[in-house]
Formats: sequence, C-alpha cells, structure tokens
Amino acid sequence: MFKMEKTNEQMNYEKFMIQYQDYYEEYMDVNEQYESFYAYGPLTEKYWTYSPRILICNLEPYDKREGVVKVDIDLYKEWIKVNTGKNTARFITGLTKVLIQENINGTISFNNSNIQELLRNMENAAYMNFRISSGEKVKADNKGILRDVRTHSNYLIAQINSLCPDIIIIGGVEGCSNFNFLFNSDLKFNTTKIYDGKVICSINHFRQSNYKYYNEKVNEILACLKSIQEVQSVLNCSKYI
Repeated sequence: MFKMEKTNEQMNYEKFMIQYQDYYEEYMDVNEQYESFYAYGPLTEKYWTYSPRILICNLEPYDKREGVVKVDIDLYKEWIKVNTGKNTARFITGLTKVLIQENINGTISFNNSNIQELLRNMENAAYMNFRISSGEKVKADNKGILRDVRTHSNYLIAQINSLCPDIIIIGGVEGCSNFNFLFNSDLKFNTTKIYDGKVICSINHFRQSNYKYYNEKVNEILACLKSIQEVQSVLNCSKYI
C-alpha cells in the first residue's frame, strides 16, 4: 500500500509534540483541579498536504475527559454533535468550496447537515481551543480561558507557529483578544487581515450560525489569499529583472 512521505513541517511538528508530552503530565500533577490536557493539532495527516492549510481556534473543549486527550477526527465525530462543532464544520466545508471554485462574491450554501461530508472537510484542518486544560471542577468561563492562555502562552505560540497555517479562523470576541495577547497584534474583532503572511479571520462564535454572514467571511478570506498570491507573484518576477 502506497504511503505518502511526511513533509518537513509535519516531522518538525511531531517532534514539537513529543517535546511537550512531559509538559502536559507535569502541569496536571501540580494542578489537581485539572484532570485532562487537550493535545490539539491536525485532525488527520491530510492537513500537511492540503493547501491552503487551515487552523481553527475556538475557545474551550466540549467535554471533560481525563488524561492527555489527543484531539483528532475521531474525537471531532463527538464534538460535531454540538452546535459549535457542527457550525465550525459547516463553515470550513463552505470555505473549502469557495477556495476550490475561487468564486469571489459567490454564494455558498452553508446549511449542510451531511455529517460525513462535513467530517471529510474537517479532515484537512487543524483544530485547537485556547483553553487546553479541563476537569470536572473546571467551569466554562472566560476568565478561566484567559488564565489558560496566560499560563500556556509560550506553548500556544509555539504550537500555532509549528502548524504553519496559511489561514487561521478565530472564533468569538474572546478568541480575538486571546490571539492579540499571544502575538501582540491589533486584530479587530470580526475583521479579516493579512498578518505575517497568513490570513487571519476573526469571526462570530460558532455557537450560532448565520449563513449570509459566513458567505461574507469566506469571500474576505479569498480576497486576502489573492492579495498574498499577487504579492508573491510580483516578488518572483522581480528575481528575473
């Protein structure tokens, strides 16, 4: 059976995750209220060969498991049963269609209830929450998320950089604030911009859906991608002048 060679980025990321295995365990040992640590990342290995690479950053886990929890497509099959998980997958599926068609100002239907199709598109993405620890004693609150971001800032920054995403989707007002804290950026909520050669899209929290709004956001992303491609094309041409 043919096995695809791993990309250099994938191998570097795997080394990064191995490096932090002890970090998870030590953190839970000294913080008794935390019974789990979510190891986010690509939902499948398809992420590394898919272009453009898409990273979704939401706020916190949808369940409370124990130990080091690997977040992959099998776990997402559970998370897609809740609104945030399903609407995230709907958005990524619609975005994928727009990227394939390169149809700016087009209209895509996001009202997709085909779970298998939604999961197939999520297989190409990486997923993380800004809150990476959890437990029965942990409540859903923004202060707790911010505390996690501050505590694990070095880890989160290194993880996002190691994922080498082309597009980062950031859900919610708090998510936008957390991203700005980590990267010392000035991203405004509900805007899409080019930052450090990547497309950063701040979007409403996925707990509720708005399909017209989703169309606007994917077209913003496509416009930014085209701007990056045009700049790269000019730079490449300048090499021969």
